[in-house]
Amino acid sequence: MENASKALLMAGSVLISLIVISLLVMSFTSLKNLQQEKENIKHIDQAEEFNRQYEAYAREVYGSEILSLVNKIDDYNKTEAENEGYTRIEISVNFKNDFNYSTYFKKGVYDSTKLLNEIAKVGTNKAIITELKGRKFKFESFEYDKNTGRIIKINYSI
Repeated sequence: MENASKALLMAGSVLISLIVISLLVMSFTSLKNLQQEKENIKHIDQAEEFNRQYEAYAREVYGSEILSLVNKIDDYNKTEAENEGYTRIEISVNFKNDFNYSTYFKKGVYDSTKLLNEIAKVGTNKAIITELKGRKFKFESFEYDKNTGRIIKINYSI
């Protein structure tokens, strides 16, 4: 009888120990999940803050704003994207017709590099630059990085 009593005490102690260990593991898992959730919220907030500066251009814009946006994207790609390892941002402008019957900005799709090259070709031709700045460009869409939620492409047409 005495041995049975000791066996029950030992079994009870083991059972209580298992319950305590299980509670500790559950608490650790909950804390880990909470920390992961905080990190996810932080990344979402950072992506939203980042996107806000480009979402301001989600409307019909003038050519002067397109030029500013192209320069902003170029600066971002040279600093943040290359140095911090983020995905580059691209801009795509679809010129549906030749621009003002000139040799510049022919019908077609221009990415940021092609736009910067074309602007460099125009140089100091004030008539073309002035007309470009005054034209309205229609916002088409954004494309987002599936992993980070950041904008990676902005599409316009004229």
